[in-house]
Amino acid sequence: MQEYIRAAETLRKIDEIRKQQEKVFEMAKNFAVNSTTIKKTLKNLCFEVADIMKCERLAL
Repeated sequence: MQEYIRAAETLRKIDEIRKQQEKVFEMAKNFAVNSTTIKKTLKNLCFEVADIMKCERLAL
């Protein structure tokens, strides 16, 4: 049961990452991307991936 809950949470987080990616692509199509938005998005992605991997830090 615990594994099922963890798998469901991981899938939810992966879906959130996909939504962030779609948002960045949409912003790029509208020329609304800048270094601040990219930095914020990458930071959020690193937190999500680190949480999925159960590690404290993730660097790109």
